Amino acid sequence: MAENTLPLFEGAGKFYVYIYRDPRPGKRGVPIYVGKGSQAYGRADDHWGGKATNRMLRGILAKVRSAGLEPIIEIVAWFDDEAAAFCLERSLIAKFGRRDLGSGTLCNMTSGGEGAAGAVRSKETKAKIGAGNRGKTIPRDVVERIAAQLRGRKLSEEHRRKLSIAHTGRKIPPDVAEKAAATHRGKKRPPETGRKISEIKRGKPWSEARRAAHEASKAKPPSAAQRAAWEARKGMIVSGETRAKQSIAQRKRFADAAQ
Repeated sequence: MAENTLPLFEGAGKFYVYIYRDPRPGKRGVPIYVGKGSQAYGRADDHWGGKATNRMLRGILAKVRSAGLEPIIEIVAWFDDEAAAFCLERSLIAKFGRRDLGSGTLCNMTSGGEGAAGAVRSKETKAKIGAGNRGKTIPRDVVERIAAQLRGRKLSEEHRRKLSIAHTGRKIPPDVAEKAAATHRGKKRPPETGRKISEIKRGKPWSEARRAAHEASKAKPPSAAQRAAWEARKGMIVSGETRAKQSIAQRKRFADAAQ
């Protein structure tokens, strides 16, 4: 998160208005962009994170990055009413003026107030946005800041319920699944990651749906990949220590299933 940004998830309303300021020496924190965001969809950090579609703003942010600095992002106010947030956005744009009109310092290309949180875009619009963003990479330092911001954040039960509903019955396209598999194929998990996964799963009973899926998978004939894996393991010598660990884990699973 850039310098002086207030935590986006601790505001007193659903919507907020923010100002980007230029931190470079001699610029004295001059406003360069005014926008409106929401808790649900974020926004304030998007421009700095590589999602800026405004060419003029991208150019200035590139100069800021080249100088080894970060923009000052000021959250001006929070609102429960989106219309009130748009009203303040328009007022600030009018106050600071736009570069394209020669009336001020802002990179805004409109007078504000034309967006809508959660707006539903057409497939054609989504395709255009996707094509414009394809191939772009987010700078590593930005990724790390976003990860640090989200790390340890706990989702509310309501949020979890909505995510569950949104993903129920959702199928991943085969080409997307193959790409995801290809990125992980051949990679080995660090021991620490394996330990964490093991601790999370340990003692967790299977749901009826998972048990049914497991039984159904056993009825399927083995795939070519499974046969190849079995062939590769033929003749493999397992140490006594490994056998003991496997035995303990198997007994634990049977005990959990019987509960």
